[in-house]
Amino acid sequence: MLNRLIITVALFFTLLPAAYAETEILEKPESIFDHWRLYFYLGDYHAETSENELESPGSEFAFGIGGLFDYSQHLDWGFDAIIVSRDYDTPENVTGGPFTVVNDDVTLNTLGLNFTARLNYMAGVANFYAGAGAGLYLTKLRITASTLGLFSAHEEASNDLGYFYNYGVMFNISDDKQLGLEYRNLSLDADFSPVTTRKINIGGDLLLLTYVISF
Repeated sequence: MLNRLIITVALFFTLLPAAYAETEILEKPESIFDHWRLYFYLGDYHAETSENELESPGSEFAFGIGGLFDYSQHLDWGFDAIIVSRDYDTPENVTGGPFTVVNDDVTLNTLGLNFTARLNYMAGVANFYAGAGAGLYLTKLRITASTLGLFSAHEEASNDLGYFYNYGVMFNISDDKQLGLEYRNLSLDADFSPVTTRKINIGGDLLLLTYVISF
């Protein structure tokens, strides 16, 4: 996790001087709100395993929406919201009372609200980019069980700060629309006591199909 933090911080400090350099060469800067893009994300989430806590992640997916503003020719900043869902094997310490059967899986659903910045490089119809972001992640763990045929659920919530770095490529499919692919690495720790006995890593890798509309 330390390596990911170093990468994320390094990207942020790379973006800052680039932003300053770009503003120096703009004679008449326009409002950043004059040019912006709406992003839609959909893809696969590969969750990491926390040994002896949450194991064998499966049924993973992610989707989201975001907006980026043109700060300069090569620098964008903005916000996004992303939802991630995955299942894990139910921890061995979770048991029910008499005549109670606990489901084999626990479900984690996370809503991430991020501030993000990134550098862009245009090469013909392709736009290559790399960036970083950080924000608040709201996660809920849910376990279902049944007692004599009656279903019930137990939930634990954790609100935490997370951060990510990302890179990808987008291709122009029309004057105002782009289609692309993005890799994003999310670092996120959460505490679901007493289901888990400590703060655990629930981050992972995302591979996202992106669809962009420019305004």
